[in-house]
Amino acid sequence: MPSRPTCGLPNPQYPRYGRTFVLTATKGHHWFFDAQRKVVRDIRRVPFKHGGYSVSYPNGHASIPTDRETYKQLKAYLTDLATRRSAEHMAEEFRMLEFEAYAPLRRQLLTLLRAVNRVRLQAGLPILASCPIRLKRKVVRPFYSNTSASICQSQSIVKASSSPCGGRDADESC
Repeated sequence: MPSRPTCGLPNPQYPRYGRTFVLTATKGHHWFFDAQRKVVRDIRRVPFKHGGYSVSYPNGHASIPTDRETYKQLKAYLTDLATRRSAEHMAEEFRMLEFEAYAPLRRQLLTLLRAVNRVRLQAGLPILASCPIRLKRKVVRPFYSNTSASICQSQSIVKASSSPCGGRDADESC
């Protein structure tokens, strides 16, 4: 049987995070895209914004910076604090940012650090080193976690204890 793309059909995917979802598909013709033409947007042309990120796919490569509004707010907040807080406090502010270190986002964070250092330098304060910015992403295994093993173990305990004999063998008296 030929694959969907060779038949001109897209391969759809439906990734979700909580109540937010994105419908992605490879190139091809599908009734869904015809029916939903007015509300479906192409991520190559219109970025998907969620959780402060702006996900797009320009020139065939994923790009994940912060969205403009989040960046403007963050820049205003950090440059405002730059002259009123110690270098240690400012380094902690950068460390507390909960963004993943995707390449475009790293560039934005380094730009924010330069802006903060420029303000601190003009005020005669010591500048921050680049060390407060996390430059590597955390490795996330989406289908495995330490808790999944404990959930499996607790489910087997529940199954065993829900037997009529409370987990004892059937030949033992209940």
